[in-house]
Amino acid sequence: MTKRIVLSHKRAPGDTLVLTALIRDIALTHPNEFEIDVETSAMDFWKHNPHLTSLRSSGRKKDVDYFKISYGEGIREQNKETIHFLSYFYRSFNKKYGTNIVPQFPYPDIHLSEEEATTPLIAGRYWVMLSGGKSDFTAKVWEGDRFQEVANQLRAQGISIVQVGSSDKGHWHPPIEGALNLVGRTNLRDLMRIIQHADGVICGITMAMHLAAALQKPCVVLSGGREAWWWEAYVNENDGFGKKASGTFHMPHKFLHTIGQLDCCKYHGCWRNKVTPIGKDKSLCYYPIEKAAQTVPKCMDMISVEHVVESVMDYYENKKLPPIDQDVIAPTALPKRLKADLFADLDEEAISTATQAPAPELIAEPEGRPHGYRPAANTPKGTVVKVGESTVTTAYPDIFNHPTIGGKFTICLLMYGDYSDMHKICLDTLMQTVPAHLVDLRIGSNDLCDKTLEYLDDIERSGRTFIHYRNQDNKRKYPVMRDMFYDESNPITTNYTIWFDDDTVCNRDAHWLGKLAETIIDNHDDGYRMYGPIYTWNIRNSQMDWIKESKWYSGRPFRDRRGRPALGANKIYFATGSFWALETEAMHKCDIPDRRIGHNGGDYMIGEQLYQGGYKLKAFSSSKQVVNWSAFPRRGLDEKHTGCK
Repeated sequence: MTKRIVLSHKRAPGDTLVLTALIRDIALTHPNEFEIDVETSAMDFWKHNPHLTSLRSSGRKKDVDYFKISYGEGIREQNKETIHFLSYFYRSFNKKYGTNIVPQFPYPDIHLSEEEATTPLIAGRYWVMLSGGKSDFTAKVWEGDRFQEVANQLRAQGISIVQVGSSDKGHWHPPIEGALNLVGRTNLRDLMRIIQHADGVICGITMAMHLAAALQKPCVVLSGGREAWWWEAYVNENDGFGKKASGTFHMPHKFLHTIGQLDCCKYHGCWRNKVTPIGKDKSLCYYPIEKAAQTVPKCMDMISVEHVVESVMDYYENKKLPPIDQDVIAPTALPKRLKADLFADLDEEAISTATQAPAPELIAEPEGRPHGYRPAANTPKGTVVKVGESTVTTAYPDIFNHPTIGGKFTICLLMYGDYSDMHKICLDTLMQTVPAHLVDLRIGSNDLCDKTLEYLDDIERSGRTFIHYRNQDNKRKYPVMRDMFYDESNPITTNYTIWFDDDTVCNRDAHWLGKLAETIIDNHDDGYRMYGPIYTWNIRNSQMDWIKESKWYSGRPFRDRRGRPALGANKIYFATGSFWALETEAMHKCDIPDRRIGHNGGDYMIGEQLYQGGYKLKAFSSSKQVVNWSAFPRRGLDEKHTGCK
């Protein structure tokens, strides 16, 4: 009698992708014994799959068995044995149903339509790159600057780069200059199609690695020491797929790991989550390495740019891929929906002067759309604007013109001291991700070093305009903030003002400003006027008195640990002082910042000013997934907090 089963698995899309191998091998080894259907995340992976039977269309039936399949025990067991986690889905199924199914092939099973398999979305040859990751597992992410250097060196060899990745909450992918940037612009079927027609993939341990294996594509995986190589690697040396499947890869991956090289991953992966603390997660890297713009695990820092570039080039040298200068024949007929060069990220002049390889050209519009995209009826997608010496594509060509936003922002950036490298990183990433026409830029400076002053002069000579509020000595943060906010000769005219400390870096999401605009629009009608990472502060009695003596104090009770006004409470809710956005009208009505604030304690006092004015604070980029605030160690003055005696 045929056994009818619905397998359920609701974890990450990459896990669902790996599960497809089991369904294939059930059909191959036990034909007519099972009818299988699935309830999983990322159901797009099952499209065109011939091994599924529809069992869920009319609800649950008595003769259908629902089984929640998992590989969870394998994470513990792989510390003691060599097993790939693909194989553990088989163990889970065999244990439940008394079978002895083993992997027939050591990779997942996906099925493309004829159009997906034969017609590319992107003209020419290219490698796919994922330069970031997720905020819940920052210990898996390599240094963004090194991804950029890999792209630079490969383009010098004639290899083009297409950047992909999700722009959903918790994901970030630092933009790669010179690449075709499709971050947030594709759905799963688009991604499958893009990898199908790529030369290969460069990524960390992520879904794209499994997708490359399923499509038998080269892949250079930056693994480090978080996870054991045998648990993840699609290589012929891996016996973890079982006797039949192991060692049968036509296109084995290059899996760059450090298992056995550090005491924290001497025998197996460490399974740490974060490099530095985010929220309450205490699963932290043992050896964090602080870089200029990013902290990375030591195991990932041990992987060099040369390791990655050599691994890519090895596919050509060993003739796994055609020579770089050998053209791949393009399709002669393209579907009607194909459009020419909608999302090109660089103009031809920038391409020719940067490297030898041309940037790939998008010849078909992906079915996905960027997060927060609100196109007007007559607005062309992918408006290209000039930023410095290069061009960028705006992913949000219409959202900035929403009445709540008003067309542009004012950004106020404060720089201090002899930290020229940090200043350059901060301002470079800001200018690279924000077109000049979308921002009025103001820069305040305290006791600034000559090198940074020369850098600001160079920017001004290049044509990028800003107002400079220069102080020879250290006037302190909030007096300079007030100078920028209440300049009678140059009043702020934008609806919203954004604050940057010089330790804030825009290297997490190239479309951060559009996402901020979308968040503001979505929450404005509910009374929210300030946006940023939210913190709380317990104030002293003397600070309560200081607040109650203020002109902006309205008598609203202080709040408790749940954010509720309560008698006897002593908490303030505020946005971190490193980065936030505030409605300009609310700023003026609340007289932000108070004239009496000097340096320390101003951020939470601003939070109380906002609250006493009757406005609300909304969380934005709390896990640094959109804007990388406080990216450098604390520096500067350390004085008595505002209101303390």
